[in-house]
Amino acid sequence: MYIEEVKLFNIRSFQNQSINFSKNINIIIGENNSGKSTLIKSIYLLQDRNALRTDDVRKTKNLGHVFVTIKEIGSNDKLSFINSENLGNTLQFKQSVVLTAIQNEGTKKSTSQKLFQADSIKSINEDGFISKIAETPGAQAHFSGLSNDETQSSFIYPFLSKRKTNFFASKVDSKDSNSIGDDYRYFIAKIKKLTNPGHPSSKKFVDLCDKILGFKIGIIAAENQMDSLGFYVTGHEIISIQQTGDGVMQIIFLIALILTEDNKLYLIEELENDLHPSALKELLELIIQKSKSNQFIISTHSNIVLRYLGICENTKIITTKTQFTKVEGPDDYYIPTSELKEIVNSPEERIKVLMNLGYELWDFELFKAYLLLEESSAESIIRELLIPAFIPSMLNKIKTIAASGAADMEPRFHDFLRIFVFINSNSIYNERAWIIADGDKEGKKHIESIRNSFKNWPPKHFMNFSKDNFEEYYPERFSDSVKEMQVELDNRKKRDKKIRLTMDVVDWIRNNYELAKQEFAISAKEVINILKEMEGKL
Repeated sequence: MYIEEVKLFNIRSFQNQSINFSKNINIIIGENNSGKSTLIKSIYLLQDRNALRTDDVRKTKNLGHVFVTIKEIGSNDKLSFINSENLGNTLQFKQSVVLTAIQNEGTKKSTSQKLFQADSIKSINEDGFISKIAETPGAQAHFSGLSNDETQSSFIYPFLSKRKTNFFASKVDSKDSNSIGDDYRYFIAKIKKLTNPGHPSSKKFVDLCDKILGFKIGIIAAENQMDSLGFYVTGHEIISIQQTGDGVMQIIFLIALILTEDNKLYLIEELENDLHPSALKELLELIIQKSKSNQFIISTHSNIVLRYLGICENTKIITTKTQFTKVEGPDDYYIPTSELKEIVNSPEERIKVLMNLGYELWDFELFKAYLLLEESSAESIIRELLIPAFIPSMLNKIKTIAASGAADMEPRFHDFLRIFVFINSNSIYNERAWIIADGDKEGKKHIESIRNSFKNWPPKHFMNFSKDNFEEYYPERFSDSVKEMQVELDNRKKRDKKIRLTMDVVDWIRNNYELAKQEFAISAKEVINILKEMEGKL
């Protein structure tokens, strides 16, 4: 089963809003205090009635309503409703609606929930009151919440932004290890279960932690004979999970949650918090894989999350926006009012969403092609001299980009493609990019890897220069400096010399432009010819 729709009436900043969800991935973006968390918590109400409280009723109102439509309820899913009483025939239907009514009026403060057969609700007014219900046997029933026990087919796995606790329960029973909550209280119990070699997801969990975090996590001996979590740095010395950053704990727990079961709903707030971009990208790849059999609803402020997940098929991007609405009366006042909107699948709207997240965009329509080079030395010389001097027709048509080494080219190229696929939702920039690395062993290895990853692209779009270092294309007058750089064994010093040499060459070009053209025409003839071939394809 999955969540198809949420309707909010007089809940916090939402007056009367509804939104439909994809059964795979949903991304919620918006400014702070614009309703992202409220939307997620309105769904979590299905499992935790305290996710929203009586003071979450919209100001000036006494009663708030949340309607959550659950679709494709299968026979196994009905175990999730085990806590509800007197369901009658309601769950014979494959589509149901849970209504949560929250009252906040003087001393009358309460939260009640009912389960309806979806088609029985014929009319809802602007304040969320059901004005007409079909006379269908078993059309409604009392609802006590979905199970939060894995053994009873729990449905929702929350990963909320404030899921922290001041202590870990080290002595736990099977009930604790199967309990689904919104903090780390039973963190040790869950990981202990997953690190047991007999658990079907044990190897995958340990391997993912090693790949994403760089170490294998497990249960370690701690004081007072209590279990703890950590990893060994030597045969005897250990680092406990409490000694690591919050980001480590979050990512371990999220991996554990995602791997636990399929056909579930994962509610995730601000996935990117405390995560290094490289670790975040690995986690996003895992989510993409698991979205084939799970529903994800994720709020984020990260353009990385948006670009990675936004290009997946059946992903919905939902924006939240808040304005202050004037309420007229004896004393006029203003109240925040939020709006939910699914973004239109157009390049203009997608660029706007990225820019709202602070992504620094150049004008994507300005360039016809892109050239990714191994290092800044090649990018600087090609941009400063070779293109304007020898292929002027490519000015303002091609964008040069520098990677930070051969190993960085493939991930940088993947990120480049994600930007364009996210914005255009098609292959408009297919075969409009080239990657060129140095001709040394490392450069050749990575170009071959890229060719294998993009077999549908022409092989000539991924190539190597014939020389091991781009600096060998500098004019003869710089040969001594090039040799000095090449024989340097200390990597840091060698990098510094490369940077200084490139800066010297760029300064010389700017001060001796015509002479630089003459000398580079000879020394960099191979590079110029490659650029001319690219020009012919544009």
